[in-house]
Formats: sequence, structure tokens, C-alpha cells
Amino acid sequence: MGQDYVKGGGTSSSAQDQRSAMERAEAKKRRTYQDNVQSVVKADPEHARLYSHKFGGISDNASIVLKVEYADRSTRGYLMCDLLAEEHDGAPSWLLLIPCPVCYYDRREPVTNCTMTLRSWHRPFTLDPKHQGVLWVSPLKNAEGLPPEACTLAGSIYTHETQTCPKCAYRFEIGDARLDAGEIPVSGAIRSA
Repeated sequence: MGQDYVKGGGTSSSAQDQRSAMERAEAKKRRTYQDNVQSVVKADPEHARLYSHKFGGISDNASIVLKVEYADRSTRGYLMCDLLAEEHDGAPSWLLLIPCPVCYYDRREPVTNCTMTLRSWHRPFTLDPKHQGVLWVSPLKNAEGLPPEACTLAGSIYTHETQTCPKCAYRFEIGDARLDAGEIPVSGAIRSA
């Protein structure tokens, strides 16, 4: 797999555009299949049933929720990130899977194409027990009428240096979220560096 994008940001290559189009087409096909399954269940609820082994869509991994903030403190959105434990040189460390807010919100990339990996030993960050165990429920309205996203927070996250997206070169930092009165706590906030 070669380099499909301009290093340090810029426009995508035709190979990346083709791969993105193919992934979008596959996702559309999966959504169509799910819609067909849902319509069968709605058409004959007496005999057709759907079962799920997950309750409420809560992730199996510890979750980090980051508030994406503009310079004027307004909220762009929220990013749910996975936090995994790993071992590096015999010592425990953390791995954070985080979508780039610019690729996700502005470039409308699928989350699978814009996820960055931050390792605590390589791109240093700290996991603080502040807000650990808090149930976070998204305050955003769900367009499909589904229940809001929810997860249990693993704690708070702070980066020790500026992070850069390898696809679009967006530079950001993760720090304390500025919460308004009554706002549910989050793990941190992403701000432009």
C-alpha cells in the first residue's frame, strides 16, 4: 500500500478518491441491506424479530469523549474515541484511536478513513481519573430518530504536545473542556493549535 495522499496535507490523490468512493458505495450497500431488514421486521412484527447482543450501543472498550470547540467556545460536535491498553517495552501504555475533526466534519471522510492512532509512549498524553465512570449521553439530536449515543467515560485526557493529522495537516491540542452550567462532563476538548 503506497502513499495515497499528499504528505503534510493538501488534496487527495485519484487513488485515494477511488478508494473513498468504493468505501462509500460499500457502506451504502450495507445500509440498504439494513434498511431492507428493518422494513421486513416492520411489515411483519408478529413473525420477524431482530436481536442484538449489545445494549444501548455502548462500546466494549473504555471510551473517551472529546468536545470539538471553536475559538469562540462554541461546540462543533463530539468525538467518541476508543482507549485501549497495550504494552510497550514491557511497560503498560495507552493507545487512543481518535478521528481527525477536520477530516470528519469538513472533508466528510468516513470515520474509518480519518482515525489517528496516538500512543502514550510516542505522542505523549495523560489519562487522568477525573470524570472516570461518568455516564455520558450525547446532547445532540439524532437525525434518524434513534436513541442518543452513550458511553461510560474512561477519564480525562490531556496531550503534552501539539498533534498533527497525517492526512490534512490539521494541528490540535487536547485539554480541559470548557463546560457550561449543567453540561455533562466530557474527557477533554480539541482546540486548534
